[in-house]
Amino acid sequence: MAFSISRNFKEMTKLETERTSLPAINGIRALMTLLMVLSHKLMQFFYYTISNKKRTYEIFESTLSLPFRAVFFSTETFLFMGGFLTAYTIVGKLNRKQEVNVMKEIFMRYLRFMPPMAAMIFFYAYILPLLAYGPNSPIIIAQPSEICKKFYWRNLLMIHNWYGFENTCMFNLHHIGTDFVLFIVALLIIVTLHKYPNVLIFTVAVIGFSSTVATFLIVYNEELILYIYFGAS
Repeated sequence: MAFSISRNFKEMTKLETERTSLPAINGIRALMTLLMVLSHKLMQFFYYTISNKKRTYEIFESTLSLPFRAVFFSTETFLFMGGFLTAYTIVGKLNRKQEVNVMKEIFMRYLRFMPPMAAMIFFYAYILPLLAYGPNSPIIIAQPSEICKKFYWRNLLMIHNWYGFENTCMFNLHHIGTDFVLFIVALLIIVTLHKYPNVLIFTVAVIGFSSTVATFLIVYNEELILYIYFGAS
């Protein structure tokens, strides 16, 4: 029944919700996930052989393509909503006087992410190269699969974002590693601030200001771009 189309459609479209759930926030996060997937597919699309690539570039540099080229928007929203849901869940437990085992929460989060990601890495490294062959295979499939065979352990330890996209197995999983690390940080901050509420506002202000300044300095000094450019100025 887990794969029943009619049952799942009714479940996803029903209006009744539990009082402890936040379906709207989960829905926004799901939409941002879909937008990230489409953005990554858009980047990969231009490695393919296209009969009229000039016309394709002209289409994708239009204003209507901005939601797909502004990858930072979907990623930042996805991470923000994830942090909000983490805070909502953990604070709810603490307010109900329930014990929050930090190590258990981290392990359960890891267990939730790892099986599907490990399966994807295995497929990408060992099975996909056997299924496709063409003029662009060395760039799109062969080279990335070799990186996965060599550096898969970085993904399994959730530290792949520290090594740059060129040395990362399945760089499109960057948001998973980021989400996991931020979950650990958020969990420690939430538990600590709930224990010492007197420094709540000051701590949040310092963290918010520091992260904003750090982001600006990195983008400015490294001359990074916030959009995927296809001939757009």
